[in-house]
Amino acid sequence: MRKHHDMTPPEFAEHLEVRRETIARWEADQVNPSLANLRTIRDATSSSTGTFRAALEYFYRDRAAHRDAPDIEEKFWELIATAPDSADERRLQLEIVENYPYTSPSGRSHTLKEFIDRSIPRRTDPGQRDDVAQQVYLAIWRAVANHNPMLGSFDRYAAVTARGTVLATFFQGKYPNLDSTTRRAVVTVNSYLTRRFGIPGGTPDVPEIAAELEMNPDRVQEALQILQGGPGLSVDAPAREGSRGFQLADPSDDMADATLRLTVREALVAEFDGPDLAVAVEVVMRHFTFGLPLADVIADLHLEAAAAQAILDRARQALRTALADEQDRNRPAGS
Repeated sequence: MRKHHDMTPPEFAEHLEVRRETIARWEADQVNPSLANLRTIRDATSSSTGTFRAALEYFYRDRAAHRDAPDIEEKFWELIATAPDSADERRLQLEIVENYPYTSPSGRSHTLKEFIDRSIPRRTDPGQRDDVAQQVYLAIWRAVANHNPMLGSFDRYAAVTARGTVLATFFQGKYPNLDSTTRRAVVTVNSYLTRRFGIPGGTPDVPEIAAELEMNPDRVQEALQILQGGPGLSVDAPAREGSRGFQLADPSDDMADATLRLTVREALVAEFDGPDLAVAVEVVMRHFTFGLPLADVIADLHLEAAAAQAILDRARQALRTALADEQDRNRPAGS
């Protein structure tokens, strides 16, 4: 669009009333402009809806993987074409939010209510659940109006949005005295560690996290210190029917802190591999760490009862060995 209008990057930045660095990062593909930014570009350059759509399809032509079905995607293009804050925009937002076929990682489709319910951990206090669900609904509503259909299917964006909303709510309740900047840092670092679980090489250190997230190392160190002290692991933990934890349970896939989850993964890697390893980690974390009934774990992960029990049987000895080794390493010399 900038080249089409024969503008230099500084001229384009001034025309859009954004910083020059923002234009540079967009064009270097370091960050994706929000849909609000893209609409601003469209309106500021007096581009037609057709030209705007063609430009987006060209620019993101190599990024368009796992897109929505054509009829669903067309609804998002209709929404993009509306005027911001118009009645048409709100009507289409509501239509998409309420009728979109939300899909879980297992491939099952869910209604909006089911999708929101699944995004909130089971251990969340019932008295808080409705409030959190409302916040997730509003976040998904906003996400619809900011979704670029060329960047993938909306259910992925919705899942990230729901998870982020629950995560932010959890940390706001857990650390009410933190200022908003510190709390955002904690959420950012926690999310990074969550993504890092499936990558071999051990727990990342402060410089690595800071470089990856473009954060001040001192801020990363502070966030890590705040995140320390998560729940522990009991290999023989019984299922706690009807138990209640925090007012809002830890939303990170019912997991403990990053170090514990990575320890579990490393303990199981000799016993499981590939997709089986990921499933085994989930079963262990949910059943052994948080004491969720095995029936709930089976339902959440869509497993056969015999398969889930086989995973637990294989995992027990590997976990006992790993935990014993960890205790030996932490035992003072000469004790």
